[in-house]
Amino acid sequence: MLDHEESGRRARRALLWVALGLTLSGSCGISSGLSPFVNEGQAEITPESEEEAQLSRLSEAMLDPRARAIAAANLVVSALLLIASSMLLLRRSSAIWWVTQAVAANCVWIALSASSMLAHLRDAEPEIVSIFMAMMETSEGDAEPAAIQAGAEILFSITLLVVVIGGLVRILVHLLLLYRARRPDLRALLGASVDRSA
Repeated sequence: MLDHEESGRRARRALLWVALGLTLSGSCGISSGLSPFVNEGQAEITPESEEEAQLSRLSEAMLDPRARAIAAANLVVSALLLIASSMLLLRRSSAIWWVTQAVAANCVWIALSASSMLAHLRDAEPEIVSIFMAMMETSEGDAEPAAIQAGAEILFSITLLVVVIGGLVRILVHLLLLYRARRPDLRALLGASVDRSA
């Protein structure tokens, strides 16, 4: 009897943690999905120094032209996470289905978003590398051009690596939430809630 109560308590705690993880992920997704639409009408700030001008050029060069479409899709898949979280907290029998669909949609979105960003960065590579070179020339005025070129290419490679690793980590977090939600103890908890309400 005590083991059954302890496992029930653990399952309820796990349900809350999974719901919290889904809520946080969905909230962050909606926040980042809204940013391209919110920042659209803001006035351009005139850079005051050469470094600020270079940073402004770099951010424009790195901006994916498909950012608005990707952000709109992010709003949809993030809303699915919030719905799945609500279904878990309400202990609906369909909660596991909602979690599975929301995580699958988010993993596909993350892969497509990272792929789109990588494709854009590869297309804009010459411009981005030249901006990196200009920034390095400003800060390292006496360096040789070959060293500056190599440093700029290394920075560009690091940028690509950050996009790939960031996407993989986000997918892994979503898959861990799905794995925990599909464990037998949570299924049993949701099934017991359905039996009690019937």
